[in-house]
Amino acid sequence: MKKIAADKNYRTLKRASGGIKVVYNDTYGGFSLSPQGKALYEQLSGNKFPGDYTVSRHDPVLVHVVETLGESANDGSIADLKIAIISGNQYRITEYDGLEGVQTPDSIEFITVDEQDFSFLDHESKYPEDSFFAQEGMGKRMPKKHKKNRF
Repeated sequence: MKKIAADKNYRTLKRASGGIKVVYNDTYGGFSLSPQGKALYEQLSGNKFPGDYTVSRHDPVLVHVVETLGESANDGSIADLKIAIISGNQYRITEYDGLEGVQTPDSIEFITVDEQDFSFLDHESKYPEDSFFAQEGMGKRMPKKHKKNRF
């Protein structure tokens, strides 16, 4: 294993272009730091590597290890560790089959509910008195007479 010189200035690398660096896995498989990466992490931090699923992804030591080792930070073919730069101080890691992404409040598109969407509730029921909804109430099971035609 090639020895990497420990750069103690990794703390200055925490922010880049006004943002925070976050490590994520950009392939199917899972987030996994190589043994060489774990050794460098322990050398720089003076602590045992907390584990692939418990390490803070914005940990400046982890960021420095991934930047320093590049492809060698990946644990085999199951990981492709990348660094995202986020603005603000909130993020979450999304994951599907090991493929991760970094979301921030700015990157999430929310649905806005307007009061006018509920304006129909201010009027009398739009269902006739003898309708299924008036008799049974919305959200209840279908009456027995309809169960045989349900599927």
